[in-house]
Amino acid sequence: IVSKIIPKKYIAIAIGGEWGYKTFNKWDKVIQNILQEIEGLNIVFLGSENAKKNGVELLNQFPDHFLLDFTSRLSFNQTAEVIKKSKVFLCCDGGLMHAAAGLNAKFIPLLARLPAEMLLTQEVTKYKLYDNSNVNNIKVKDILSNFYEVYYSI
Repeated sequence: IVSKIIPKKYIAIAIGGEWGYKTFNKWDKVIQNILQEIEGLNIVFLGSENAKKNGVELLNQFPDHFLLDFTSRLSFNQTAEVIKKSKVFLCCDGGLMHAAAGLNAKFIPLLARLPAEMLLTQEVTKYKLYDNSNVNNIKVKDILSNFYEVYYSI
């Protein structure tokens, strides 16, 4: 069912979060830059109930772009399918990050307090971004740098 709704080529972003230090609050700046750089890109938002408000705010902020908000709307298996088929998946440390690792998806994790070496295998930590206290201390330009490297290498 999801494959009939989701476009063939897209990136996915896990928004929201349960813990403040693991919840990135500058996705709008990341999205704005990506949409300016890659015309016509499809972006799918994923997350649980705590991401619904963020999803609505982002849709309202970028009304003229193809954004799909699936926060709190998909089963875990459907969400995993969206992650696996995405060109790149941006996320913070959480369940969906671990799903992406298990699926061998192309993803960029934002981590705080616990380094990638404690959470992920060495194979999937190449594009990780880390701050020792809060993911919001990770610079947008660093996220974008990693994103473009992954996106354009595919």
